[in-house]
Amino acid sequence: MKRSSLHIIFLLGFLFVLSESTAQENYDFIEQKWIEVKNNIENDQLNEVKASFDEFAKLSIRNKQDTILSAAIIQIGNYYKDQGEYGERIKWYQFALDSLCQKEGVSCFDIRREFADIYAFIEQYEKAINLHKANLDVLITEKNQEAVSLEYSTIATNYFRNGDLENSEKYYLKSLTSAQQNENTFYTLLSYNNLGFFYSQIPNYSEAEKYYLKGIEMIEGPENPSQYYKAQLALLKGNLGGNYIKNKEKVELGIRFLNEDINYNLENNGHDLAINAAVELTKYYYENKQFKQAEETLQNCLDRLEEPKKSKTFTGNLVPVYYWLFKVHLEQQENQKALFYFKEYDSLKTNRDEAREERRFIIEKSLLENILNVQLDYQNQQIQLKNKENEVLQEKNNHFFYRLIIGIVSFITLAILILLYSRKRISLMRINKELAENKFEVEKLEKEKTKLELTYKNKDLTDFAIDISRKQDVLIDVKSKLNEILNNKSDLDDTKKEIKTLINYTNNNMLVDEQLKEFQENIEEVNYKFLDQLQKRYPELTELDKNVCGLIRLGLSNKEIATMRNVSYKAIRMSRYRIRKKLGLEKEVNLVEFLKSIE
Repeated sequence: MKRSSLHIIFLLGFLFVLSESTAQENYDFIEQKWIEVKNNIENDQLNEVKASFDEFAKLSIRNKQDTILSAAIIQIGNYYKDQGEYGERIKWYQFALDSLCQKEGVSCFDIRREFADIYAFIEQYEKAINLHKANLDVLITEKNQEAVSLEYSTIATNYFRNGDLENSEKYYLKSLTSAQQNENTFYTLLSYNNLGFFYSQIPNYSEAEKYYLKGIEMIEGPENPSQYYKAQLALLKGNLGGNYIKNKEKVELGIRFLNEDINYNLENNGHDLAINAAVELTKYYYENKQFKQAEETLQNCLDRLEEPKKSKTFTGNLVPVYYWLFKVHLEQQENQKALFYFKEYDSLKTNRDEAREERRFIIEKSLLENILNVQLDYQNQQIQLKNKENEVLQEKNNHFFYRLIIGIVSFITLAILILLYSRKRISLMRINKELAENKFEVEKLEKEKTKLELTYKNKDLTDFAIDISRKQDVLIDVKSKLNEILNNKSDLDDTKKEIKTLINYTNNNMLVDEQLKEFQENIEEVNYKFLDQLQKRYPELTELDKNVCGLIRLGLSNKEIATMRNVSYKAIRMSRYRIRKKLGLEKEVNLVEFLKSIE
């Protein structure tokens, strides 16, 4: 008996050691995969990073290493952010929120914050706020007051951007209360500055001044030596100076505060803060026709940024600097300089806006792809489920024949055989009916899948059309503005010649033929069934009419269609009138909905 017990204990011990050894081997393998991912990141091999991280994630999921995976998603998300790879970044953030964050011991605080920043960039503030509030619930439970204050402040900022001033004020005040309760000087100063900025935008300058002064007094008080909070002091004084220059009695103090803010940030790499303060001071000088002071303020800022501009880490936004230099020189009738700064401003602004729009488009496209992929995965799962049901039913159908053969071989009596055969026949008919219904369901799901894909492509076409139209409008606007400058009475012949050259350049680039050609091919690809039906029903329509019908069906406005066709707005209106007449439509019939109804 004792020997048997010893054998059992030995066996259990062996199994435990074996399981621990296997777990350690799996962990080591996961760690090796992560090292492979980091090596690919260091070598800046984006495709290899994607492939190796996918393998790492699958291995982590299979071995239930959720904590390790969530931490890795944060790091890989930062890498994808630097690479502008928003599709992969959004995919893994969404996976973490759906599959990891509900599990005990898994922290998703940073993932929610990063995802909220993505939503805030594309102005989906409600979604950003919901993610921050989820973080807030966790922080309050953990009694992490410092982080609570910052989260309140971030939520308030998103409410402000969304136009909800009541909730914005409420959460800024909550941020201040939390920071004061925790006796945290940094977050208290941040809250004073945020409240000052909030009230200055309403505008409630007296309330804004109160909070700015509280922050300044707190720094300059005996308990908080100002050398520890120089950056905060410069920011508070700069913002307060922006308020004071609107008050005639405090203009001089406001100018001094703004200059202090500019100089401090120029010396300490606060490029954007320095530019913002310089622009604020320039606006005051410009409104009061002190153009020389405005020029000196901007030129000083620009000159001191020449060296930092050479660094790869320079993040300053020089667009407003060049814009106001252009306006100031224009007011002083220094047209040559004004034109130079306008070109600089226009170039930087165009590049910035295009980069911003491209980033926004990529994010929205990635979010939409993520939603569509979830829907398509669901549809595929439904199809697979139906196929499995069909296989089961088919197997049941086969069993029927086997049983029938066994029944004959077993010499079942004729009466029982007939009864069994009848019952099985009924069962077979039921099964065939279910097969037919399932087949119909599968076809229906396939059609829905195709419709989803077509909807997605239609959106791409519409975005493409709007983008072309936007470029056209921008070029027309530039041409118009340059004509205005050209028509000004001036003796500067060289300037006029240069502007004429720019106008000719604009005319030569009004439309992008390759883009229009590609767009037209995509239109024909998406609408080929529609155009075929339209030709059969209304043969009197011309090719031009059919082409315009296709653009109308995509939901483009008359202006956008006119831009795409390079014709006047009036010509498109007349074209629509002729099309309605050829289609025989009454006035109350919506042309867009009628064209969409043609399949």
